[in-house]
Amino acid sequence: MRVAMLSVVILAWGLWGVLSKLAQGQIGWRTAALVFSAAQTALLLAFWRPEPVRLALGYAAAVAAGVAIGTGTLLFFRLLTVEKTGPLMAATASYPIVAALLAWWLLAEPLGLREWVGILLVVGGVLILQWR
Repeated sequence: MRVAMLSVVILAWGLWGVLSKLAQGQIGWRTAALVFSAAQTALLLAFWRPEPVRLALGYAAAVAAGVAIGTGTLLFFRLLTVEKTGPLMAATASYPIVAALLAWWLLAEPLGLREWVGILLVVGGVLILQWR
């Protein structure tokens, strides 16, 4: 099941990059980002179920996460107006490195040798793709 779900995630996010480029070219980056966010919100609401409140920190973290993803989404759609889709998607797909490093620093999640090597390889790959 994990492989099937991961396959759908990869396919969906690949479609997201290409369809986002198409959308911003037709309706502008601001409108495309708004419509994207509205469609995503509608989908999330369809699957939402209330959960017991455990900590106010959870809501604060969720709001901060929303602001972070919203900022990234706006800038991503703006970048689509001036960058090629492939290299942009590759560069933005390196965000798990930021998450891993922040989790290591803030949450004390361990990073082993394999993770550090992977981080260096991804950074190297992104640099190669951005090199003109």
